[in-house]
Amino acid sequence: MDAATDARFVRSFGEPPRSLRVQANGVELHLLEWGDASAQPVLMVHGMRGHARWFTPVGPAVGARYRALSLDLRGHGESGHVGPYGPMTFSDDVAALVDTMGLEHPILVGHSMGGSVTTRAAGLLGERIAGLVVVDSGFGPPPERAGNPGAPGPDARAWSRERETEAPRERRIFEDWPSARARFELRPGGTIASAEMLDHLAFHALEPLDAGRYRWRFAPDMRHRGPGPGARPGVRPPMPSTPFPELRVPVAAIFGGQSPIRGRTDLANYKDRFAGATWTAVEEIEHVHHHVFVDDAAAFNPVLMKYLDRMATEAVPTRRETSPAPARACTSAP
Repeated sequence: MDAATDARFVRSFGEPPRSLRVQANGVELHLLEWGDASAQPVLMVHGMRGHARWFTPVGPAVGARYRALSLDLRGHGESGHVGPYGPMTFSDDVAALVDTMGLEHPILVGHSMGGSVTTRAAGLLGERIAGLVVVDSGFGPPPERAGNPGAPGPDARAWSRERETEAPRERRIFEDWPSARARFELRPGGTIASAEMLDHLAFHALEPLDAGRYRWRFAPDMRHRGPGPGARPGVRPPMPSTPFPELRVPVAAIFGGQSPIRGRTDLANYKDRFAGATWTAVEEIEHVHHHVFVDDAAAFNPVLMKYLDRMATEAVPTRRETSPAPARACTSAP
């Protein structure tokens, strides 16, 4: 894999994204942007040890009608490595990003751990967002354990304190592309994604160094057993105690029928976790695995667009009283 090959793959989905860098919540965050910057924003958030390019096959479709934004969470992709890491900090970053960029009535889309992140961010932002879409995300406490909106549990606070005091670890270096690519795998396992798509995800999960060497882009001190390349046994960041019944916006959940997340999720009761939502929809794409849109964007995108369009139609625009800080735009990012 090289940059030219990757750029051709990106262009196969449509216009390549633009690259933005925004300072928010004490860290420089990198985003990809498709579509008209004046259109209603859709902010997409990847899972643990993923990156913004996970949404490469989704961004152009969303950007045809919306301002599509895909975020590199802190410690991931091209965003800054500033700890502590974990779902709570990531959620705070998303909320701060909405404020900093002045995003009016954004729709939040979160995949895997990104679903937990965007759910808590939705609780922090309240009715300032137009809706929430969670993709193959099984998370959080049952409704009977709901508490104060957006409040972290004691385990989450302790985990954040541990991350603040933990000594940084070095990122693993690979001597060449084949050895680095061989270490990349999707977690949870199972996929029908093309080899080209997996090469693309691996290419942007790795940072090129001198002499043809590579290292992971994600911060090495995010010890986690969950999805992502190079994951290893360790401490799982606890999910925040987000009380879903407090959300007062539309919520849609999209699952992969072959995903282990779907296998342990009772869809009949899933809506109860969002009892306060304006409306809740749950849909399953039967033939795909956990990385739903990586497996089959052609099947996923129409389902996503259906919910985005409904949420956008029902949103009531409001005027912000503060001026947003400008994003620092970079060149196109194929």
